[in-house]
Amino acid sequence: MPWIKKGLLYVPSRGLAWERHHAIFPTVESAAGDRLRIYYTSLDDQNDGRTAYIEVSAGNPSEVLKLSDKLGKPEAAPKVESPESTSH
Repeated sequence: MPWIKKGLLYVPSRGLAWERHHAIFPTVESAAGDRLRIYYTSLDDQNDGRTAYIEVSAGNPSEVLKLSDKLGKPEAAPKVESPESTSH
């Protein structure tokens, strides 16, 4: 099925610390009934991403039926030691 651009469906505007701007990397799946669940990443003030989703009507995607809370928080990047720090 080809992509059909529908325009802007959701703008992060709930005033949440983890959801300050952007709803990027949308991924869509079918949900219960006549709904589509759209997972997205929103950015906080430090540009750290959090995943959340909205559910929209499949027949009218501009109709937002449900807003999720964040699904998780980013994990700290593993510490990588440089070769110089491991030499004896």
